[in-house]
Amino acid sequence: MLGSIWGAFEIIAGSIIHNLALPLAAGTILSFIGVVIMSLGATQWREKGLFWRTAVIAAVIKSVSPSAVILTPMIGILLEGLLMEIGVQLLGVNLLGLALGGGLAVISTLFFKLVRMVLIYGLGLVDIYQSLYQMATKQLPIPENSYWWPVWLLAAVYFALGAAAALIGARLAKRIGSQTLNININKNQKTQPNTPNGSQTAEWRGFGWLVLHFAFLVTFLAFQDRMHIIASLALATLYIALCLIAYPSLKHMLRKPKLWIPIVAVSVAATLLTKSATGGLALITPGLTMLSRAAIVIIAFSAIGKELGNERIRAYFTKNTFSGAYQATLIAFETLPSIITHIQESRIKSVATLGDAITKSFAANHNHALHQPKVLIITGEKGDGKTTFAQEAIAELKTQAATIAGFVANGHWDEEGNRSHFDLQLVSTDTTVPLCNRHNSGWIKCGPFYFNPEAISLGEAELKQAPSNAIIFIDEVGKAEVNGQIWHNALAHALQRKSIALVLCIRKSNINDVVSTFGIRSYTQFDARVDCPSDLVKLTTSS
Repeated sequence: MLGSIWGAFEIIAGSIIHNLALPLAAGTILSFIGVVIMSLGATQWREKGLFWRTAVIAAVIKSVSPSAVILTPMIGILLEGLLMEIGVQLLGVNLLGLALGGGLAVISTLFFKLVRMVLIYGLGLVDIYQSLYQMATKQLPIPENSYWWPVWLLAAVYFALGAAAALIGARLAKRIGSQTLNININKNQKTQPNTPNGSQTAEWRGFGWLVLHFAFLVTFLAFQDRMHIIASLALATLYIALCLIAYPSLKHMLRKPKLWIPIVAVSVAATLLTKSATGGLALITPGLTMLSRAAIVIIAFSAIGKELGNERIRAYFTKNTFSGAYQATLIAFETLPSIITHIQESRIKSVATLGDAITKSFAANHNHALHQPKVLIITGEKGDGKTTFAQEAIAELKTQAATIAGFVANGHWDEEGNRSHFDLQLVSTDTTVPLCNRHNSGWIKCGPFYFNPEAISLGEAELKQAPSNAIIFIDEVGKAEVNGQIWHNALAHALQRKSIALVLCIRKSNINDVVSTFGIRSYTQFDARVDCPSDLVKLTTSS
């Protein structure tokens, strides 16, 4: 929830600040807001790792903002959360710890800007600064050869701003109890992040291209100084042309004059102020070198940002080590629309009204931060092996001495190749009872089958008695449950109780209806035909 609020302010406030043409102040203001939010949250949840986890969620949410530049703000957010975490770990969750963490977080925006500028323009930027400082010493009463005191003075100002932001957040935390708002979160909405920065249907996909962009960027920056300027410009031009073909949405970013004006200005300054320039091509070499370097860094980071949002990489994260963070991100996306709406309706004119907007957003969504177990869906069509997949996963979990509960439905076939009946098998005890058949009209009629009331009661009791550390299996959930029959009540109860994971077998055609009916906020999907039960087991036992 904290990450969702922070991400919402990054999207809304960030757009406003950039539209006001305040690029140098944008990062500082947004960092100030982020520290207020983190400090406010720290008084509610005194958990280790809260700040960096919040930053991860906010950074991912920032990735779907309509800005053309995504990766560097995401890195900045992550750095702020990590430094806030370090400050609080050193001095504790108190005013001093929050002030230290807040100061470090905001000061990081200054040093991040400096490092990014050196990365883009190279060390020639330092020469430009020193030349300008020497010119200033002739006009102003400042000490010569003491180049860095203005930077340290500015750093002190940034640190003070961060400390103030942390104290403001702690003060706002005292007002949470008096805030009551009714902002509804649509729990039926399927929480899948979008990428609104242009269509990606024609853009390159996969880990290979991600590695390629990183490798090219590192190699170019490492060897540019050893290359002839003509070769450097030719390589930069070729790479940029290929990226524009691969990622058409980057063309819109390159058309913006405000992107190139500072780059050209710094390149011209490098040409005029660098003392090594003698004449001919050497006269403009520093400026051209800086120009090509800046263009490569900007385009490469933009391309990397595009690749990080592709479906294959996202699918990898859903089934591996980072799945917990991914599911938390999906839940954060669920709260995002209501938070953005509330912020847009607030009139932020001062620090006080900013505090009101943050406090009300926090209070409104604090009431809706409901727990829901990790949901894993085994899917496929009729006869694809959903139950077999579940049984293989159960067998592997038993070898690991995991606590499991729930049931599977074993199907049987008649001589004509049709399903004749199902047996209910309890996962915890392997007890088996008849579940349904086509001829016992004294049972509960549902579709072409009659269901045994005693089997349903046995299955419901199995779920209610399951320990809180259990991994629960329900096979299968479909149209009957959507219509309020068979396992409807059992599934509704399982989603509200505490458990490690909830594994559901659902036909592909029924997933959307089940998710919508039961308000499943996020889930990971496994195809019974192509995925491996071991991957599901790893995900159930991961934190």
